[in-house]
Amino acid sequence: MSRRARLLRVGLVAAVALVVGVLVLPGRLWFGQRAELSRAEAQLSALDRSNDALDKRVDQLNSNAAIEREAREELGLVYPRDELYTLTTPPAPIVNLPKVWPFNRVQDALAKAAAPTAATPSDR
Repeated sequence: MSRRARLLRVGLVAAVALVVGVLVLPGRLWFGQRAELSRAEAQLSALDRSNDALDKRVDQLNSNAAIEREAREELGLVYPRDELYTLTTPPAPIVNLPKVWPFNRVQDALAKAAAPTAATPSDR
């Protein structure tokens, strides 16, 4: 191989490497940026929806009726002459025995222990 042919090949390889470096590497970066941009746009869209919902909630709470309702429901506040009633559910029984419990004396003893005791003659 002549020196000129060898130089031509080296120059051609260098030119191809330069073209690949100039075109391919920025292309990869561009595609990566496009993916990142689409993720950021999706996040922005979700935040816009959240902001719209919060703005709507602020508008709802700017009325006196809404403020009063929130004060009653969330904070338990009432007007000075109002009476507040709190409804509670009865507590669950301490021991749940099956309906077919064979040892009725245990159930009777538990019921007797839970019942209030009456005054006995010795207490007088």
